[in-house]
Amino acid sequence: MRGPLSQDQLEQFVERGWTLLEGAFPASVAGAVRGELGRRIGVDLERPEEWIQARVWLKELLSEPPFTDALTDRFASAVDQLVGPGRWKMTPVMGWWPVTFPGFDGPGYGDDWHIEGDWFRHHVSSGDQAVLNLFCFSAIEPGGGGTLLVEGSHHLAATLLWEAEPDGLESDDFDGPLTAALEERGWPGVVEVTCEEGDVVLAHPLLFHASNPNHGSRPRVMAQPAFSMTEPMRTEGDGLFPVEVPLARSRPSGAQGR
Repeated sequence: MRGPLSQDQLEQFVERGWTLLEGAFPASVAGAVRGELGRRIGVDLERPEEWIQARVWLKELLSEPPFTDALTDRFASAVDQLVGPGRWKMTPVMGWWPVTFPGFDGPGYGDDWHIEGDWFRHHVSSGDQAVLNLFCFSAIEPGGGGTLLVEGSHHLAATLLWEAEPDGLESDDFDGPLTAALEERGWPGVVEVTCEEGDVVLAHPLLFHASNPNHGSRPRVMAQPAFSMTEPMRTEGDGLFPVEVPLARSRPSGAQGR
């Protein structure tokens, strides 16, 4: 189907596990969000003298403008390309808000590799999280605290998940096996997100990722709302969407599933 993502980006999502939707929402929305978020956390994000700790984490889902102004038709159309139109629900919320600041050694976060989704038990057909969305409300330069992603790790995670069926896995059940497998391989494919304000990272829900200390020049402002599928993921048959293709490819011979 047509949309803002190119065929190359769709293939990148399948193979590497993520792609970047540039200009998903206006820079003016990003600026308005930073201003309002700064007031809520009591820190002016434009005044370095107020950056007195490495991270402030506002654990709230915000459901009013300017926060929800980032949920644009362009973003929705891109997710449609990945999971299928009418197969997911975009609820009008934005959050949580881990704001990280530069200028701190040993900031007390990072090294927290994980699969997203601690609010449900994972199965190959789970639709509790359609896509891992990382909304960039600030520009993120190299070294500026962009999320770390392990390209291709969603294939390993899908294999682990198939092996655990029908019982499935909790999100933290992935951590040990994935870490061991990646250490054995020398952690190939680790990339750091860089972006402009208004971009959105679109990643497979099984992509291994971690926070990353901010050694840049400005606060890093991102949010990660979760939107669910309205039907289960499929792992066989015709017309699979990009989010389903890695699950199907990892399917063992004779495995039962959708």
